[in-house]
Amino acid sequence: MSWEVKVHDKGLIVLPAELRRALHIRRGSILELEREGDRIVLKPKPTLLESYGSDEKVRATRVITRIHEERRGEVEAESAS
Repeated sequence: MSWEVKVHDKGLIVLPAELRRALHIRRGSILELEREGDRIVLKPKPTLLESYGSDEKVRATRVITRIHEERRGEVEAESAS
């Protein structure tokens, strides 16, 4: 299926609602844009929540906490030497 869209000011286009619903594209969704010769390909980029079952904030907080814990252990080991 194909759609015809108009390019507005600053290169903006509007994705048809039917397409957005089918691909679960919402306000704030990130799309990957690729050039394939004379074609433009847009693909929804999955969020961390969709990919790993955790959103960015929760995952980032866990990663930062783990890094701090590991570094603290390294510093204590270095101090004990």
